[in-house]
Amino acid sequence: MTSSQGDAQAQTRAGLTPRGAAVFTDIAGAVGEHGVDVEDEHARWFVYWKAAPEASLRALLLEVVGEGEQLQRPVVTEVLKYVDDVEGERWVGLLAGEDREFAERRRREWALIRELETRPRTLSGETAALSPWCQRRLIERISDDVVLRDLAEHGASRKIRHMARERMRLRKLPAEHPAC
Repeated sequence: MTSSQGDAQAQTRAGLTPRGAAVFTDIAGAVGEHGVDVEDEHARWFVYWKAAPEASLRALLLEVVGEGEQLQRPVVTEVLKYVDDVEGERWVGLLAGEDREFAERRRREWALIRELETRPRTLSGETAALSPWCQRRLIERISDDVVLRDLAEHGASRKIRHMARERMRLRKLPAEHPAC
């Protein structure tokens, strides 16, 4: 047996090293998911999804991503929702190539969403550069008319423009008037 064959056998089908599989098991236990099959990517994703919001589990998530986890990009992308921009840069740095480019874009978009949640402002010419995903998140999370108006006028698609107009309209309905 060659060294590379031994290395390949030392990894699970999920790409995890034995250490990575052990770390995954620790994460699963910490989120109350015991006995999860490390080979089942849907089960692993569910565990990671539950763990991402927990700051106390991020060091373990960071470690498992570095231990060959094939779900690196989705794990990093999910964690970006919960970390500040500086920590987000660290997570993005774990990836390479297209995965890194995607995560970097998502990091910038989350930074913008957080900024606009606390300090709404006009998007000026930025709207066209935002992904449809980001524009939809802005509509879901931002209630300021300045932002919603920009998206209603310059959103990436008819659907996004309509969603922004509807969000503004529904906000203006009296509280005793339920929006069916």
